Amino acid sequence: MHAADSARRPRAPCFIDPPGYVRHRPETTQLYRLVEQYYSAFREVRAVAETAALLADEVLTRASAAPVGATTPEAFAAGRPGTAAAIRGV
Repeated sequence: MHAADSARRPRAPCFIDPPGYVRHRPETTQLYRLVEQYYSAFREVRAVAETAALLADEVLTRASAAPVGATTPEAFAAGRPGTAAAIRGV
């Protein structure tokens, strides 16, 4: 495009508020006030839910990797089979 072409192109006029136009003020709405009031609590709940989901995924991952016969929490954590009697030394 040549400089002469761009000089002849019509330009849009600057925006002028049409008659009767009134700016919308969202800060005065009930929704805006409710979001402002409860957003921090919502974020905290979401963070807890995300942490719980990550923990659940970790438990499921470990459970699927546990050896067959790991019947006690200690044996499960150690990754070896065991029974309550074996841990008690019976």
